[in-house]
Amino acid sequence: ISGLSPNTYNATITVTAPGASNTPRTVGVTLTVSGQVPTIGVSPLSFGFNAMEGGTNPTPQALSISNPGTGTLSWSLSDDAAWLNLSPLSGTCTTETDTVTLAVDIFALAIDTYNATITITDPSASNSPVDVSVTLVVWGAEIWVAKDGDDVTGNGTVGDPYATITKALEVVFAGGTIRVKPGAYTAPLTITLDNITLVSTDGRDATTINGGGTGGAVIDLGLHDGITIEGFFVTDGCYGIDADYCAGLTIRQCK
Repeated sequence: ISGLSPNTYNATITVTAPGASNTPRTVGVTLTVSGQVPTIGVSPLSFGFNAMEGGTNPTPQALSISNPGTGTLSWSLSDDAAWLNLSPLSGTCTTETDTVTLAVDIFALAIDTYNATITITDPSASNSPVDVSVTLVVWGAEIWVAKDGDDVTGNGTVGDPYATITKALEVVFAGGTIRVKPGAYTAPLTITLDNITLVSTDGRDATTINGGGTGGAVIDLGLHDGITIEGFFVTDGCYGIDADYCAGLTIRQCK
């Protein structure tokens, strides 16, 4: 195939035998020379961002684009969300890996979960287009918890609270407040950030944190500073609150 360009080539082989009743006979031959075919390789196929309403934008993340096929991949990007910015929007690669930066702008976004799709295309690629999913969760500075809330479908707002303090601690940002409506809540609880406020709305007589017989603390503050805990009846643990070496700790109206 030296010197042959990508194409389909046809030939005929003719077989003759003097004296044979069926001479000559022909055999068809087809040769297909394929061109180089790039393939879109991406990693990862999904991204997740978290941010606090009115706070700073989350840290940008990187999308890797490669060509596990042959030839040159000439890729381009598009997305369907105004809050998502991509850079660069196009490029080429053969054996190297290109990097695209994903940046999120949360300005004017309300508390909610937002979804976007990045579409990567090259008309010459064997698997074009390829989609990458992006999820952005904007939390509130105040996270609400109630016994009739839901950790799966709730978003932590006063009208759509979470069901457990544990879930609220997973999503709260440093400097945030968790407001807990009346009821009995299970523990142990671990606080992993500085400057968290955990407060009940109706006081300790209406709001219990139950350690379930834990051999340690019902609420473990680790070594985090600026913690405020207010208005809880803390019970059924080896001890209530572990607050070793915590500067700026405030505990009010608890027992």
